[in-house]
Amino acid sequence: MRKVISRARSLLSRLVGFARPPITLGNDLRPVRAEDAWQRLVSESCRRLERERFEWDSMDPAVMAASTRPALRQLFPVWSMFRSLSFSRCTNYPHSADLPRIRRKASDDFVYDVCAALPDGRVLGSGDADYVADLVVQHLPPDCGPALVGSVQDLAAQIAEKEGVPVAEVLNRLCPRARRQ
Repeated sequence: MRKVISRARSLLSRLVGFARPPITLGNDLRPVRAEDAWQRLVSESCRRLERERFEWDSMDPAVMAASTRPALRQLFPVWSMFRSLSFSRCTNYPHSADLPRIRRKASDDFVYDVCAALPDGRVLGSGDADYVADLVVQHLPPDCGPALVGSVQDLAAQIAEKEGVPVAEVLNRLCPRARRQ
């Protein structure tokens, strides 16, 4: 446990420019930038780490490791109620679901899985927070960032225009459930 706390503090020392106290984004529908969402997530993790308050299912080390990777930092972090950290190409709901995600491995302390994008969802690898953050970066598609301020429909329209394909085809690739909404 002390090793995890020491590693988390080491990650904290490398982070620059995070606001404290945590940024509150409110419940309004204004667009949120990816950087604001990262600041909120890291701020919440910092508070828990400073108090040495870990829960058995803590994702804080994974959040801290992912926040130090520029390729992930330009994407929008999506915190799941199922205790996983996903990454989206857009900032508003519905989010894209075409990028890998990190989830905590149920059987081990501070060991995480990287799962492929939906609908596949297979496990691409497991390891500590730094390893899985690097693994997610390795499995990102080319040109997937920075996150677009808008929904997956806005992103699909932009990609469809660029590629010259129907929006529905791009929506199905980015987020199969978004097409039905």
